[in-house]
Parts: sequence; structure tokens; C-alpha cells
Amino acid sequence: MDSVRHETAVRVPRLKEVIGALPVLTHETAVLGLDEDGVPVLWNLQDPAVGALLVVGETLGQAQQPLWVMRESLLAGNTPATVRMLWVGEGQGDALTEVISPYTRALEETIKRLGDLVESRAHGRLRGESVVLYLSDLVQALQVDWDAYYLLEYLVQRGAGQKVWVVAALEAGRADERVWRWVGRFRTHLVGPLRDTAVRRRLGVPESEFWQVRTKGRWVSLVLPR
Repeated sequence: MDSVRHETAVRVPRLKEVIGALPVLTHETAVLGLDEDGVPVLWNLQDPAVGALLVVGETLGQAQQPLWVMRESLLAGNTPATVRMLWVGEGQGDALTEVISPYTRALEETIKRLGDLVESRAHGRLRGESVVLYLSDLVQALQVDWDAYYLLEYLVQRGAGQKVWVVAALEAGRADERVWRWVGRFRTHLVGPLRDTAVRRRLGVPESEFWQVRTKGRWVSLVLPR
């Protein structure tokens, strides 16, 4: 993740304000939020080191908030030639986003297509645009059949290296042991304010009233744009 410094004071701005204050919002770059100094924290889809992103919230609605911020910021700075987004859950599509129901075979088919895409790109074919798979409810998404389940694990661990990204929202209180085992498979964690001490301890996140993202081995506090 990258930071871009400017002189805006720390507050809760609108996303359009954050984007407008950047010197440039390059293709394949999403806004995550502002750090404690008011510096935008950006998610660079051209940097595979960031890996798949897990967003953990006290409620599902809270966990989904950063996904919407990322989706809207990518929509502002890209075309179908640079980014394609797949939103698993409810909502409307747009010029870059296809909405996929988690309650039909469409999700399994999508995961299998993305697995094939990663394999093709690993062998030097179809380099193409970045693809972002948003799982707006990780617990629900993990109800897929076993073939898709193991392919999803492959995408989480290997997809970023081939420009196929997984971003998942998790409501902490609904996670059982099987779901918690997925936490370590995501390279980057973004965690909302959590009152549950046991959950914070499990994630290794300090108590805070802010969102926190773990990057380069430390937790950085974030304010999400509106």
C-alpha cells in the first residue's frame, strides 16, 4: 500500500474530496482511507505484495464499508481496459462491475473462471486488466462446493501475482473455527472498531475507535471517507 502526502487536515471527508486532493489517481489504484496525519492510504493493484484483503467488522454492514469505498474509487479512475470488478452480493452493477448472486451456481462458475485465468496468466497468456472479486459476505461465500472452495483459497493466496484480487468482508461474530482459519490466508487485514476483546486478540489488533490496516508488520489507523 502507498501513501501520498498533502496538506488536508484529518477529518471525515467525502471520497470525491480525497480523490480530488490527490496529485493524480493512477489507473489500478483504490483509496482505502486517510491515516492519522491525513495522508491517503492507497491500494495499488499493480503491487502483488499487498495480496488479498480481508476486512473485518463488528457487523456485516461495517465490514462492507471499505469495499464500497474501494469500488467507487476504482470506478472513478479506470476503464474496462484497466479494471474489471465482480461484486458477490446484493446491489447494482455499473460500467466496471458485474453483480453475482451468492445463492446460485454463478459464484462457483465465477471462481472457476478466475482460477483458469490465473493459470493462463501464470503461463504468460492473457495478461490484461486487473480483476477484483469482492466477497461482500465471506461466511456466505464459503458455502460454495468443495471444488470452488479450494479454488477460492488458491485465488486468495496466488491470485494477486496474476492481477486477480480477492477482497472479502467478514462479520466477526458469525465466524466459526473454519472461517477463522481463513484469516491467515489473506495477506492484508483491515479491521473496524471492535468491542469484543477476544476477537481483537485473535486478530492481534489493538483497541481503537478507528479502522486499522496491518501493513509492513504494524497497524496503521485509518479514517474511511464518506
